Amino acid sequence: MQLIPRLASLLRTFHRDRSGVSAVEFALLAPLMVLLYCGMTELTQGYLAKRRADHVSATLGDLTAQVSSINQANLSDVFKAAALIMAPYPATDANLSMKITSVVSDPTTGSLKVVWNATQGSGAGWRTLSQIQSDITDPTTKTVTMIGKGDGVIVAEAKYRYSPFTKYFISTPVTFSNVFYLRPRRSSAVACTDCPPPS
Repeated sequence: MQLIPRLASLLRTFHRDRSGVSAVEFALLAPLMVLLYCGMTELTQGYLAKRRADHVSATLGDLTAQVSSINQANLSDVFKAAALIMAPYPATDANLSMKITSVVSDPTTGSLKVVWNATQGSGAGWRTLSQIQSDITDPTTKTVTMIGKGDGVIVAEAKYRYSPFTKYFISTPVTFSNVFYLRPRRSSAVACTDCPPPS
């Protein structure tokens, strides 16, 4: 019979003792805090990779639109310069794909035509001419508003395949893509002197 009073006394003592509360709380909260930290780190890294991919497409368009004429060697330099923006993320051809397209409006009819394009990397699913036309057309008036007849536009696209470091929250690679439209600055259209016919 002494077992029950001793057990009750032990429970009362345990209930009043507060010396290990902090350790128990830490043991309960530590895994959750580590999980939140890792998740936020992974999401932040993904967001930064997306922002850098956006900057790549803007840089492609900006560097190309600054000249009135370009050649394949210059385009190669533009691609290299844009790829440097992705650092410290890997910018191999498997991860980063880039495309620059010069689209010109016919001087009489205003219809759009791809004059030249250049790509680097293994990307697919680039903007088609009809998608480009839809992007630069006012939906209410159905007229091309970004460029006039006889003018051109540079379409710069970048796709980046981001692979998370930890793979706890985002287990598969995510592809970020961005399209940037820019009118040429020094001429009505940017010519490419040695680009092959558009593909």
